[in-house]
Amino acid sequence: MKPLLALVVLSLLLTTGCGSADTPDTDAALHEMQQTNPAPASYARVSLDWFGTYHGITPCADCEGIDTTLELTQDERFTLTTIYLGKDETPAVTEGEFFWNEAGNTVTLAGVEDRPAQFFVAENAVIQLDMEGNRVTGDLADLYILRKQPETAE
Repeated sequence: MKPLLALVVLSLLLTTGCGSADTPDTDAALHEMQQTNPAPASYARVSLDWFGTYHGITPCADCEGIDTTLELTQDERFTLTTIYLGKDETPAVTEGEFFWNEAGNTVTLAGVEDRPAQFFVAENAVIQLDMEGNRVTGDLADLYILRKQPETAE
């Protein structure tokens, strides 16, 4: 029994202790994690601190970008605020309920029909999916990641 325990400990030391001293870029690490380690069923919903405010500037076909803020609350409500930069900079605010998919890793914003309404939930980020619910690929893929914002004391 002791040789088995020693083998397990040695394996753990080798796999955790041989990492590179350089840490990869956050976006690259997130992309790698998504490609190689898909979240198990209900992982994000149960295991992550997913509620909070997320922000990013997503691509826009006819403006400088869409300043996008998504707030997700523990009672499964959302507030989505978008500003079309360089065009109509009046904030558009949509509020409502959101629903988790069966795997517990993607939320759908109810009542949002004129823009993508599904977001894959990752560690400290949500990834806006396309109109069909697929991940955007290609050179602009990283621009669809909204980063979780630090909580502010009020």
